[in-house]
Amino acid sequence: MSLRFIFVVTLVLSSIGCFSDWNHNPNNTGFSPSVGGGSALWTPPDPPPSLDECSPSDDAWNDITRLYVDTEWSIHELITCGQVQVRLAQSMLAIVLASNEDLFRGDTFERVAQYAASFGLDLESPFEQAENGRWSMPIDGADPTSRFWVQFFRPGSEEPILDDPFRLDSYLQGVHVETELTLDEMLDDIERRNTFWFFWQEEGPLIDLLNDGEPLARIFKVEVSIADIAALVYPFFDNSGAEYGPLVSLVDAEMISCVELRDTRDRTVVEYRADGRRDTIAAIAGDGKVAFDVDAIDATDGTYTMHGDATDLRFLDVKSLAGEIFYEITGPDLSIEVVSDFGSGNPWPVTRWACGDCEGPHEAPE
Repeated sequence: MSLRFIFVVTLVLSSIGCFSDWNHNPNNTGFSPSVGGGSALWTPPDPPPSLDECSPSDDAWNDITRLYVDTEWSIHELITCGQVQVRLAQSMLAIVLASNEDLFRGDTFERVAQYAASFGLDLESPFEQAENGRWSMPIDGADPTSRFWVQFFRPGSEEPILDDPFRLDSYLQGVHVETELTLDEMLDDIERRNTFWFFWQEEGPLIDLLNDGEPLARIFKVEVSIADIAALVYPFFDNSGAEYGPLVSLVDAEMISCVELRDTRDRTVVEYRADGRRDTIAAIAGDGKVAFDVDAIDATDGTYTMHGDATDLRFLDVKSLAGEIFYEITGPDLSIEVVSDFGSGNPWPVTRWACGDCEGPHEAPE
């Protein structure tokens, strides 16, 4: 089976959403996460035997399971945001390279970006610059205050990078690129590597992230093929011979992320903050994982409240979470504990219910 055939199949599957809704979710544009779903189509089962001792009434059971399901739909946004972060890390080199628009001879940036998007790479950052080096984007369908943001650091530094890490001129200024092949010639043979010669004039503020911090020659080359670029997202392509030159060390920069979400679903209001642990861009891209710490998940329907937390809840690059979330649901004469167990990787959890410590009536939140 030829690599070209695999590449064509990849493009077809990507276009119908079999690999990722990164670029192809009709409700989104580009990288944009969006809250979806809800409890309207979900009918709760009978209370499990583990709740016999606290025996919630039918009405109470319906209310608390609706509260739980609404919250889980909101938690599911971590999968979307985790996928955004992984795809961003995988696309980082391509985004920086493509920010210099004479990358391809005689081809417009829009045409190059269209080809890249067909196999899962976005050549423009989806984030807007915010304060203190943060790069932020809204979460569609949630409260307007809900944001997903990332922040970058030099290796080992506690000071965030304030310059734009997505633009080549933040690293090198006055850059001119000359190439040996056109885009069409590269597409005719996706394994054929093109040589890109980079000529630069001045150092940018992030030059220390290039060439492992060593002095950089005024002229250097990058040698990649279409298959090499596809391998940034799809590991079954072999890019072991690709040469990104001094640019490759820019992915040794480190990043953190944060999901700050407030979501309203009918009577249910859900709020939480999930902090993505610090790691290198290269590690996030290669492992396809983001570890989230969630200090507090708070949800209420006006009668019952649910509080939860999770440590080391991991996004896996197969549209899944791994780990457990622990909740306590309280309300009038009721206390129930519930665990959402995603195991080693599942899009939806196995749920375990138990009676909590009920110490009398609880006040309904205002």
